[in-house]
Amino acid sequence: MSPKPHIKIAAVPNLRNDAGDVIACPGHYLAAYTRYDSDIINDIGSSTIAGKMSVDTTGKLWGNEFVISPNIGRLNVMAVSLYRAGSNTINCYFSVKNSTRDIKLYLCVSTDNGLTWAAARQIISENAYDLFINGSIHSLNKVRIVIPVASVPVYDPGVVFKDYCYYSDDKGITWTKSSEVITDTRPLGGVEPTVVQLS
Repeated sequence: MSPKPHIKIAAVPNLRNDAGDVIACPGHYLAAYTRYDSDIINDIGSSTIAGKMSVDTTGKLWGNEFVISPNIGRLNVMAVSLYRAGSNTINCYFSVKNSTRDIKLYLCVSTDNGLTWAAARQIISENAYDLFINGSIHSLNKVRIVIPVASVPVYDPGVVFKDYCYYSDDKGITWTKSSEVITDTRPLGGVEPTVVQLS
């Protein structure tokens, strides 16, 4: 198991860092996470996607924080998943939240193991509240990339989420949507799904 980053909770106005992921790079680890930039610490507070590099090969010591993506949503950006797409290429997927009926999935790409990042681009939008959780994007047989999604047209505390997946067989260039399932009919339903590959 890869070491997890020691990311401390900072002082006002940055009260919360969470919903992140960690990936191994040659000689160091990369941590990416949601940095909340206001004193509103719920899931609609203004935020950025931030990162840190370990300064050793153990993941115990970490360098200075940097920005992977600024807040490009009307509310915030959050929920990071890192995916190795090549020997030097890392994909950073995250949610862009605009309202209670609009969450989109965006992608930033680094081709130098996290040292620099291209501008984020949208890859999935179903015009709904499509919830992605951090650390949930995986590959099957090292080929198919799978993104589990919990979706509802408009969010409120009593809704029942449907689950589906987006998957790509060409390293994330094009995406196909799976069928939808309802995994639980209680309030919130199948919120925050993830996937694992079985034998």
